[in-house]
Amino acid sequence: MYIDPSGRVVTTTGVGVPGATVTLFRSSTGETGTFVQVPNGSAIMSPSNQTNPDLTNADGFFGWDVLAGFYKVRAEAADCVSPDDDAQNFVETAVLTIPPPALGLELVLDCTLDTDGDGVEDEADNCPLDPNPGQEDFDGDGIGDACDTDVDGDGVENGADICPESSLGSVVDAAGCSIDQLCPCTGPRDSVLPWKNHGQYVSCVTQSATTFRKAGLITQKEKGSIVSSAAQSSCGME
Repeated sequence: MYIDPSGRVVTTTGVGVPGATVTLFRSSTGETGTFVQVPNGSAIMSPSNQTNPDLTNADGFFGWDVLAGFYKVRAEAADCVSPDDDAQNFVETAVLTIPPPALGLELVLDCTLDTDGDGVEDEADNCPLDPNPGQEDFDGDGIGDACDTDVDGDGVENGADICPESSLGSVVDAAGCSIDQLCPCTGPRDSVLPWKNHGQYVSCVTQSATTFRKAGLITQKEKGSIVSSAAQSSCGME
């Protein structure tokens, strides 16, 4: 007479895991170390399902009918681990003594991996392989700064960008610098000193805007507007 073990593979939130691999093991004594995998196609299982390992259905359900004996069921699925040991990629039932039928079995897998160990689950992590608990994303492109090859999204990769964190959408040169970064209002770039005077600041902006214009990065009209704004600013007047 064939008797059930059957049940469901679920996540820690109770959602069925479709396509999980379920494997049936059998022992004649039930003692630890004596369980072996039931061979696929074995008559130990009823003709209605002699597949072992088998896959859960769309709702996570599985089941066999088997001859009397001692059994265990193991479940595993891609990107899932044991809730009690994230180094173990499967879970097992306790020993099942059949008969009686073993109905309503529930094998729970933790399918919320955190590969980089930063406290953010892979599914929601904008850098799943690089620890970034704050999920910083300067340019808002969905790729975290910890793994984004162009953090400020200006088209110049980090290794070649000498002006990181350019304002989003700003026009930059081949080195990744905008005119505002080349001529900061506070003082000459790479200097702790302020501008000597307003004229020095305007001169810097004019020279940079001219270079941008020659490179085809801005139009003549845009250059004029940039220089005019610099002339009307108070940069270098303090």
